[in-house]
Amino acid sequence: MSTFFLFAAMCAVGEALKDIFSKQGLGEIDPISMTWLLLLLTLIMCGPFAIYQGIPELRSEYFYLLPLHATLYGGSLLVYMEAIRRSDLSLTVPLIMSTPAIMLITSPLITGEVPSASGAFGVLLIVAGSYVLNASKVKAGMLAPFRALFEQSGARLMLLVAIIWSITAPIDKVGIASSSPIFWGLSDYLLIVICLSPWALPRVMKKREVIRSHTKVVAGMGLANSAQMFGYVFGMAYGQAVYLLSIKRTSVLIVILLSHMMFKEKGFSERFAGSLIMLAGVCIILLA
Repeated sequence: MSTFFLFAAMCAVGEALKDIFSKQGLGEIDPISMTWLLLLLTLIMCGPFAIYQGIPELRSEYFYLLPLHATLYGGSLLVYMEAIRRSDLSLTVPLIMSTPAIMLITSPLITGEVPSASGAFGVLLIVAGSYVLNASKVKAGMLAPFRALFEQSGARLMLLVAIIWSITAPIDKVGIASSSPIFWGLSDYLLIVICLSPWALPRVMKKREVIRSHTKVVAGMGLANSAQMFGYVFGMAYGQAVYLLSIKRTSVLIVILLSHMMFKEKGFSERFAGSLIMLAGVCIILLA
């Protein structure tokens, strides 16, 4: 069990640091270039392990789900980068925890899984937590905290990401079952990198001096995402996926703490409290 928690913690910390490094780089590097560099560096760092493991037995679903998932997930990553570029990390990243709530609608359509009563309660907690993220706005009216979310362009974009991920997550589940976690993830990354290259390469070449000056940030982003992927893959081998995903979501709390310390983002107390409530909702849904 201790080995499982080690890999789960690696997954959570890697996810959080990936967001922090991305936010730092997006000050001068555009979202397309950052997304391309993130995936390319992860491929370089994790690729040798996938090669060592070899190609798993591939079921027919793999071949038609991969291009579908890569299209949706690749687009969502571009939107994700733009969202954290525009708005505070401590406001945008917690909204990703809306994904399990939205999945209660999309999963029955994609995988036939029917939500339970406890799952519905988890949704209520996620909605309540998103309200608390802007609780200080309540002076302007009872619905003001929700309105404040939609007034932030970054928050609106992150909610779009959550909707897309509610579609890609069930596809992920089938894709991993049709191959293996590391092979599915890296082949997905490879396809996205290839498709983004015609737009990303000219930008990267044009901004190569800027990127070179941010070498530590870009490399840290790739290393953090690789750690997240390794933690996820090995965590799946040592424990149940539901517990792994629950621990991974604590990355949001780490992001809020670090963004307050490093970027001096305001509203720490309400955003941390709101994220805790949302995290409780996510855990209830995952455990339902």
